[in-house]
Amino acid sequence: MEPQDDPAGCAAGFASLSARYLAAMGTRLEDWEAVEALSVKEPHKVIPCFGVHPWFAHRHALDLAATLDPSQLLDSPPNGKDHPSRHPDLLARLAPIPPERWMPRLQSLLTAHPHAVVGEFGLDRAAVVPGTRLQPAWAHQLALTEMHLRLASELGRPASLHCVQGYGALQDMLRTLGPEGCPPKIMLHSYGGSVDLIRGFTKLPKGVGDRIYFRWVTGVRLP
Repeated sequence: MEPQDDPAGCAAGFASLSARYLAAMGTRLEDWEAVEALSVKEPHKVIPCFGVHPWFAHRHALDLAATLDPSQLLDSPPNGKDHPSRHPDLLARLAPIPPERWMPRLQSLLTAHPHAVVGEFGLDRAAVVPGTRLQPAWAHQLALTEMHLRLASELGRPASLHCVQGYGALQDMLRTLGPEGCPPKIMLHSYGGSVDLIRGFTKLPKGVGDRIYFRWVTGVRLP
């Protein structure tokens, strides 16, 4: 559940739900405070999750260069019918959050909440910046995803991943990171890939495949 859409309503609703545990997904720096507040209010029910969703990847820089030049965090669509240069107003107001602001905050929240999950983060080739055809830069999404995976591995935390049209790239990344760079548990939620891709994930070498779970499998018939 995502409390940032309606913090007050979400907080009121959580207490009345019969589920034993509920995961509150953080998607960007601005909503992590709301997630934390929910977990403090309902400590025995709410599992806080902190991460940068790919829809907001372009708002979280990983280096100073991207902070100064937000166009580095945006890709033109494959059909070439849009370009960052066509959106000077967007570039002027984008103001990506520098890494020294959001990365220590992410680390501190995960440290302060030992039962927190790293998420929601991941890859999305279909994501677009509202009001444009621009996309959060693919190279930046890959770098952010690897950073989250390594952080989850370092802290020994489960990870909740969003992935749309990027399953092959994610498999390659997990294979490269290996068991030392991968979290102990990885949840691919709203999975929409093929059965063959499921087999590919579960057969990742050195035990990595045993760490991967799937939720809300849609449009797929399992054998």
